[in-house]
Amino acid sequence: MPYFASIGILIYFVVFIISGLESSPVGAVFPGVIVMLYFGSVISQGYMHFFPCVIASILGAVIGDTVSYYLGRYGRRFFKEHHRYLSTKNLEVGHSFFDKYGAKSIVIARFIGPIRPVVPIVAGTTHMDFTAFTLWNVVGATAWSVAYLMLGVLVGKKWHIFGRYFSEIGIILSVLGIVIFLVWLKTERKKIVGI
Repeated sequence: MPYFASIGILIYFVVFIISGLESSPVGAVFPGVIVMLYFGSVISQGYMHFFPCVIASILGAVIGDTVSYYLGRYGRRFFKEHHRYLSTKNLEVGHSFFDKYGAKSIVIARFIGPIRPVVPIVAGTTHMDFTAFTLWNVVGATAWSVAYLMLGVLVGKKWHIFGRYFSEIGIILSVLGIVIFLVWLKTERKKIVGI
């Protein structure tokens, strides 16, 4: 951890990049949440500062979602039927979620891993007003950044204990979460595609 202090302000640029990747289309496979929890733990031990970290995280998250918004608005041709991440089926599920929750889905999706990177793209494909999108984007990015960094701060020096329980209980919860999501995804696809 002293390494974080030794590289100075550059560590906040790392936070910015990680947060941006988490909010971009690659966020579905990028472990940004775990990294943010870890940074919170580093903050609690005095090797980083909370507010610069939050600001860097918010900026990265906002820019990541903005890139996704423009990808949806102008890059729909990149979505293919059998693409692993930019699949048309994922886009359809995202549309269903967006239709159900409206603009606030941009905030809600921040905390739902599998659809987090899809909803901003959907906002772009529907040509959602950019000012309204930006407002919800900032709200969601702020809530996400503060929540996970604060959780990491609270875990603090007991990060290794958290890691042990995460490895035992987390595996069970992760498998359960994946099963629930797959059932939900199948139901949503049936509603949209009719299969």
